Amino acid sequence: MTSPAWRGLPPASRPLLWSWAGSTHRKWERIEMVRQLSAAPGLLSRGALQELAGFKSPGMQSPMRYSDLLHRSALVPVPQGVACEQFRLYEALVAGAVPVVAEAHRHTCMAHVPLLGFKVLWVSTWTEARARMLELAEEEEGGGGGGGLRLADLAEWQAHNWARYQHVMDLVGQQFARATGCVGGGGGGGELESG
Repeated sequence: MTSPAWRGLPPASRPLLWSWAGSTHRKWERIEMVRQLSAAPGLLSRGALQELAGFKSPGMQSPMRYSDLLHRSALVPVPQGVACEQFRLYEALVAGAVPVVAEAHRHTCMAHVPLLGFKVLWVSTWTEARARMLELAEEEEGGGGGGGLRLADLAEWQAHNWARYQHVMDLVGQQFARATGCVGGGGGGGELESG
């Protein structure tokens, strides 16, 4: 289940600017992301970082607590793990958070993201991610930020992504209904075709 109390909140109203929980064991891009984001105290205090030793390691959050963490966050970094594509991208979208993704993956394993119409914060490096996220943290605290990405932009992206996600899920449901012989296709109650 999700955390409905946070889902509709715009990024500026979410308690956390960003969050990430996961393993960095033998995952160079994740190690670099953690190093960059934890090097900025002003950014670390506005987010939540839970570095784990591995999958199912001690301290790992329950699925409900992890979902709640994402729903309370405006941004969710999506560094490469074992594979380039990450389920974290979809978790962030479902939670109404804006994914932060390395530009190096735009034309490889994340090529479908622009094709599906999702808006993500593309960054050339995790150093750039830190700088852009710090600008947002400054804006949150009334400092005005650096004139680049604004919280209002994230709110627009959030609304756009949620609409796109709903559309994509409707299409997936229709395709599944057709593939399984279900009549009616989208939105419950279809009956199996007899043949």
